Formats: sequence, structure tokens, C-alpha cells
Amino acid sequence: MSNLLSHPKVLKKAQAEIDTEIGQENLIDEPNVLKLKYLQSIILEAQRLYTLQSHFYFHMCHLMIAP
Repeated sequence: MSNLLSHPKVLKKAQAEIDTEIGQENLIDEPNVLKLKYLQSIILEAQRLYTLQSHFYFHMCHLMIAP
């Protein structure tokens, strides 16, 4: 989420996609997410940049070597 705030052009493009595909009054539900290709790309890029596995292994290793 903080990356979107740091990149206002990307945020505006994602908002425009949501407004176009879903509308301003509707909620985003699972079937509608399939229509949002740009938003899916943003989510995949965030997962690529900030994987949870690296944090998990770091903490796991830290706990294993702690006296």
C-alpha cells in the first residue's frame, strides 16, 4: 500500500481501472478481481518485491541460533 502512495501515477491508473471495470458504487469481490489486470499486476509485483518467505526464514534462523 505504501508503494502505491509513493507512485501516484500508478495509483491513479489502478483507481481508473477499478472505476471503469467495477464502478464507484460497487464492492470488489472475487469474480470482479479477474477483470482487474492492472491491479493483479501490482499485487504480483508487490509479492515479488516483498516475499513473506524471506522474513519467515530470517526469524526461524534467528530463533534457532539464539542461546
